[in-house]
Amino acid sequence: PTQASLRAQPVYATPQRMVPVVTASANAGAQNSFGILTTTSKRFVGGQVGASGNFGSLARPRSPSDETRHLAELGAALNELEHIDESALVGQAQLNSQMQSHLRNMIGSSLNCESSCTLASRSPAISHLTTPHSWGASAMSPKARAGSLRGDEFPLPGPSYTGPRLEPPGDSTIDLNWAMGLVRHFQRNPHVPLPARYLCRLLDEAERSLDLHEENEGPVQKVALKPGVQAAPTLNIVGDTHGQLQDVLWIFYKMGVPSLMNRYLVNGDICDRGQFACEIWALLLAFQCVHPESVYIQRGNHEDRLLNMDPHCGGFFDEVLNKYGRESGIGILVYEKFARIFARLPLAAVVDEQIFVVHGGLSRNPAGGFLKLLGANRTRTAEVPSSAAYASAVELAFVDAMWADPQDGPRVAPNPRGPGLVLFGPDITTRFLAETGYRLVVRSHQVAAPTATGVVVMRCCRRRQLGQLVVARLASEGWSSPCILLVRRTRELKAHRGMVASLAVDMAAQ
Repeated sequence: PTQASLRAQPVYATPQRMVPVVTASANAGAQNSFGILTTTSKRFVGGQVGASGNFGSLARPRSPSDETRHLAELGAALNELEHIDESALVGQAQLNSQMQSHLRNMIGSSLNCESSCTLASRSPAISHLTTPHSWGASAMSPKARAGSLRGDEFPLPGPSYTGPRLEPPGDSTIDLNWAMGLVRHFQRNPHVPLPARYLCRLLDEAERSLDLHEENEGPVQKVALKPGVQAAPTLNIVGDTHGQLQDVLWIFYKMGVPSLMNRYLVNGDICDRGQFACEIWALLLAFQCVHPESVYIQRGNHEDRLLNMDPHCGGFFDEVLNKYGRESGIGILVYEKFARIFARLPLAAVVDEQIFVVHGGLSRNPAGGFLKLLGANRTRTAEVPSSAAYASAVELAFVDAMWADPQDGPRVAPNPRGPGLVLFGPDITTRFLAETGYRLVVRSHQVAAPTATGVVVMRCCRRRQLGQLVVARLASEGWSSPCILLVRRTRELKAHRGMVASLAVDMAAQ
């Protein structure tokens, strides 16, 4: 990340003391430390400590003493943002990024590149990315280079890598055999990541596919369960996986790997918290390369560059750098390729013109506008927009699709997750379904109350329903076990959690 990549965002100046919310899950006593209650004590400011303004407003210091002083001030501001809600931690990520920028200014020119000589000799295309100082250079920054650097310009994997390969003497085609080889590799060696050369090839293929999708459909993707020769395909809607590779492998074992007859819609939040988000991305993108219509991936609030950098509720940025190298420059290039994918991911999906699937929720905007505003987000970045007072209606629709939560009460209310976020009532859902003609809204984003299926069905009126898909987490970590929602063209919906399938929503009744 560079200073130029930071978006300007006012800091929340309302005094608040953040209190963790305890939310029910399948395991008694589980605590969601990312939810927040309210009131009193600290004031958060941007720029210098004690000053108002934007995080990106500091001028670059000129002397080493100024660099040290500004770094100390940024550190103090960072401490002020400890232990608060997930949304405001995006501000902490901004401060983190600015501190890294100042550190690069202080140490970049003094670093030698001896540790990177081997990499540079093997891969001339990235030989200039040998010091942190070079990461911030405008023309050759990782953000700029990630768009032009191809996967085959990264180093070949060494002989110690025993997973599937993509170069002679084997086959260089990403086919079903290769994808299944990747599944077996991660089953046996989950701590051995896919080499950067192969991962970036998958990311490049995904970027081309997403660009084509954006041109044809825009931010809201259409999923049609067209009947095949013998039967219509099944769609498995998967909630937040958050780096839990074991959950994804279990789902593939239980429900089958992606194919044209067994499709997957992954409803965001692949990144952060868990340690294996890179591996989950690799698996999903590999099957997507085999059959593009077998895997649909859309964006969640954790597919966000700034949230990824936060050590408390993020972690994907560090995961990529730890696996693919910090000093060599490869890790930051791989991350920037992921960031390019984030900016292209669809924001929602419509299944057979009946089911609306979105990560967060519905919008605070007036009647009749949500889909139109969501569709207007044609130019997106790797950061979710700000929900500040100056945000446009188009940006707020984007924010609500990522962050909004349902409530039992009517209308729209402030969301305890953080300033500028909202809760939406059953009347908002009723209105949206009436306007669009859809029958159901499916969303993720929250740990649901304990149920036998892991799915909460919230009825907003007699004829309309809002389905909430539980976050998929490992039971051993105090979270609920994995859950997916099955959609068949017969209008049958079933929820699978653990080894049971006990929820059916009758879509044909009305």
